Amino acid sequence: MSVGAMIVLNETTLAGMFAAILNLPQAYVVPKQGNWWNPQDSAALLMAVLPGSQRPQTWCAFALEDETPLDIAHYVQDGATPPNNWSVQHKIANLVLQFVGTNAMALASSIGQWTNNALAQAQFALVDGRVCASSGRVRATDFLQEGENTVKSYNVALRVIYAGEIPTGQDYLTGATLQGVIAGT
Repeated sequence: MSVGAMIVLNETTLAGMFAAILNLPQAYVVPKQGNWWNPQDSAALLMAVLPGSQRPQTWCAFALEDETPLDIAHYVQDGATPPNNWSVQHKIANLVLQFVGTNAMALASSIGQWTNNALAQAQFALVDGRVCASSGRVRATDFLQEGENTVKSYNVALRVIYAGEIPTGQDYLTGATLQGVIAGT
């Protein structure tokens, strides 16, 4: 574990990580929202985001649905002089990715292989993370466009184990109790 990297698993970092792994422009890897538009049908927005380009072949929406702590938060010192203390807690994040477009099915199916994908491994290593073997379940659904035409979307479950880290700005709590006796008394 390399503490002190201070890369947090959130919507911003996930968008960059997924864009790199999927080789999609980051403008088309976005947090999932209800009643959202299909960027393939939004010429005005497309021109604002990528002037002069054609419609994207595929785009991806994602959501961090929940995260569950796996252990008690604990202190870890970094390698600085003097050392800083970080509170570290391992967690499992359950994410969903939704793909729409020409390459949607292929990209969705590829997630089951991310445990062996060097680029995915490198991206999740930024948060001391790993893709869990239980990742990759694909479910096809209709993607409704506010009463307009529907297209198929491919929704994929992704589980990631990672280390959540925050700087504490305090020293270790040194030996508050030793075998039931309060230290220093």
